[in-house]
Amino acid sequence: MELYHDARNDDTSDYSSHAVSAERSSIADHIDSTSTLAHTLTINSPSFSDSNSASSTLFVQQGDMHVSPSSLPLEISYQAPSVGAELNSLMTKPSSVSFLDIELVSSIDSARIRNRWLDQILVSADQRPKHLSPLAVSYISQVFKTYPKMMLDSNGLPPIVHPLQVEGQGIPVPLANCLSLVRMWENRAQRSDEIVTQTIKWEMERLFREHSTYSQTDLLAAFQAYLIYSIMLFFSSSAVGKSLVDRTVMINLQEFACSVSQTGLVCAAELEHTRPRWESWIIASAKRRTLYTMYILDNVFCSLNQIPCHIAEELAMLPAPASKVLWESRDREQWERDYNVFLAAWKGGSLRIGELWPSPDRSTPQQQDRIQKWLEGVDEYGMMYFSFSVMIHGI
Repeated sequence: MELYHDARNDDTSDYSSHAVSAERSSIADHIDSTSTLAHTLTINSPSFSDSNSASSTLFVQQGDMHVSPSSLPLEISYQAPSVGAELNSLMTKPSSVSFLDIELVSSIDSARIRNRWLDQILVSADQRPKHLSPLAVSYISQVFKTYPKMMLDSNGLPPIVHPLQVEGQGIPVPLANCLSLVRMWENRAQRSDEIVTQTIKWEMERLFREHSTYSQTDLLAAFQAYLIYSIMLFFSSSAVGKSLVDRTVMINLQEFACSVSQTGLVCAAELEHTRPRWESWIIASAKRRTLYTMYILDNVFCSLNQIPCHIAEELAMLPAPASKVLWESRDREQWERDYNVFLAAWKGGSLRIGELWPSPDRSTPQQQDRIQKWLEGVDEYGMMYFSFSVMIHGI
């Protein structure tokens, strides 16, 4: 059975629910096969802080991989070096945070996120097409390739994961596993691609299979981990040059995004233009960044596979990526002061993501001033989003 097919050579005419069902069935059959030999891979995850370490067990199933049982030990231990010291040296110890009581509201139609792949088949008159130039695809590819590797160096994390998500003893297991598997991928031995890829695929399948059972914060962590794996595999290729990310992976990402959005993407205080609780704002901001990144990856996937792509109108009213000062704050009192300054500066409401897209008002001096003011405070993630938007829609 061929687990990874070449999505780039697929005819878009069979991009249907039948095709998706078949693909999911094939994966499920492969997982449930009683003839498959299971081996345990124990990964000692590096800690994100000196006081924290996580250990997880992943199951690697030997089915179509050309690996003999005798050549694969029953238990493989992988010890990654700790990155806690580097992270602690970069950030001030934060005020105590607790993500047990997150208050978010759902402000968009989540079903449109889940059905985005279907809308690419059943094109309607109200959809505005989006065309990615080769330059835009090349640019975003180079940027996204860096995201998994950011987990390996002293800077710590890709810009979709807030550092306080992984502080202290409460690092979510999906992100702990993700760090270990990214290290394994980047440090894999020659000719070991197949088993490492298979391990990552099984972890992705497990995350998707269990995502409906997660708490809100663990669901976000699982979505982030699944997206990082997808980026890592998408910009790689198998030994025979086939894509390692197919339609099923992209549809699963949209299902993840739908579930995450159903638990809320904004704080009620953001809608009322007041200051939210810090923890709620952190989770909301991380959710939005992860969602926007998933949509951009979907744009690139569609472009490379000749699948129609359209503007995500369902996201238009969500806030644009937050400022560098707010995102990087590690002190509650300082963040609250900075947020008060933000509220005073944006009395008409913060910039919405849809304001960066084509509209009759976009070229007006007032709208250009809003965009310029937002740009003055963004971090590298916000600048990436703006650059990508300009490459598609112009200034």
